[in-house]
Amino acid sequence: MLKETEQLLCFAVVCDAGSVTAASQLLKRSKAHISRQIAALEARIGTTLMYRTTRKITLTDSGHKLKEEALALYRDSLLINQKATVLDDAVSGQFVITAPVSLATYVLIPEIPSLQQQFPEVTFEIVASNDSLNLIPEGVDLAIRTGHVVDDALIAHQIGTAKDIFYADTSTASALKNSQDLALLQHYRLLVNPYSLNSNNMHISRKGNTMKFKPELMTKISEYPMLMHLAQSGFGIAYAPDYCLNDTNTNKNLSQVLDEWSGSSWPILLAYPFQSPLPNKLKQIVQALRKSLSSRLDHN
Repeated sequence: MLKETEQLLCFAVVCDAGSVTAASQLLKRSKAHISRQIAALEARIGTTLMYRTTRKITLTDSGHKLKEEALALYRDSLLINQKATVLDDAVSGQFVITAPVSLATYVLIPEIPSLQQQFPEVTFEIVASNDSLNLIPEGVDLAIRTGHVVDDALIAHQIGTAKDIFYADTSTASALKNSQDLALLQHYRLLVNPYSLNSNNMHISRKGNTMKFKPELMTKISEYPMLMHLAQSGFGIAYAPDYCLNDTNTNKNLSQVLDEWSGSSWPILLAYPFQSPLPNKLKQIVQALRKSLSSRLDHN
């Protein structure tokens, strides 16, 4: 069906433009390609449609009979392309963003009110998932990811870095004020994501020097929002990404302790499927998020 449609369109544009040369310029195809399409159309319907000389095109009776229907198809295709361009330029409709649970909670969600104000006709859908979703099949427009994006089908922009640090509630933070003695952690329960551990050991650094540390009292929690909630209640000291402090409303009773110590840093990126040209809606939302998130995360 697509081949037959292209043949008719090539015939219509030659009729409308008056020559194969002019049609090739309009369609951005070679003159040989245009001629082959018309020859294939003539072979398919079993009749000659036009006589071609170096100066002009002369339609046969069959060509005249087919011309109006072919031109109608051509005009419809132009109208469809025009509407498609308008749709592509429109910043409206559904827009799906995915991020790991912690990044969705502490990095993305605080941005949504501002994004909604900037793009009032967009319906945002947030998919918080620790699975690395395949964006195109899952219908996802944009992803926030950590680490390195190795998928050649994706474009990725680094918007900042993150590293694990220690958090404590107001009372505990007061007791540890200005101290950098890591041994003091042995007097407290440590709240840790299993991803931060290697055989129950933590690898943490101070001024470029890395050491192995094994907590005596430890509770493992796979989701940082739950881990931070327990730390806020005074149950223990949290070891979690520094971006968790971005949500000051949720974690207003928490502050960093042992601030010279931290885990190794990792990149935070915006990723989206490669498209050329880039849809206007995606381009504008990516630009807005890159600007706002980079300003929030560049302290890392």
